[in-house]
Amino acid sequence: MANTVVLDYTNALMASLAARAGLEGVVITDGPPEMSGLAHGEWIAFLDVSGSQEWATISRATKPRNETLTLEFFIDVVAPSGANNQTGVNARAVELFQEIEDELRSNPGQGVGRAFISSQVATEFRLLKRANLEEGWRECLLTAAVEVKARL
Repeated sequence: MANTVVLDYTNALMASLAARAGLEGVVITDGPPEMSGLAHGEWIAFLDVSGSQEWATISRATKPRNETLTLEFFIDVVAPSGANNQTGVNARAVELFQEIEDELRSNPGQGVGRAFISSQVATEFRLLKRANLEEGWRECLLTAAVEVKARL
């Protein structure tokens, strides 16, 4: 297997997020969450990854490479519907998004032990709003990605 930070970084980021007080009770998964029991709730799922590697320098001894990864994630908040409850659901999704941004700013390398260049939310994000008033729920799905740059 190629030398990459993708697995170590994803696992470390998920553990760091799980320890944040603002994410207490939020389900954090690697891949899509199990849907049973999540009819109402909050979760963050880390999904597909794309990346590239290129030589950092020409060196016969060490041959360091730079790696750039894009780690897609979604935040989903589902709550019982109520009068104007969509605003509250949207606000909570944005609060969870802020927790991810704060974690990346405070700990960009996530203690993986590699030479990290940067780690940030670096893609366009989308806020998708849904409701099923017959079943009595409202949802806000926020999609974005983390860009990680590392020296291997």
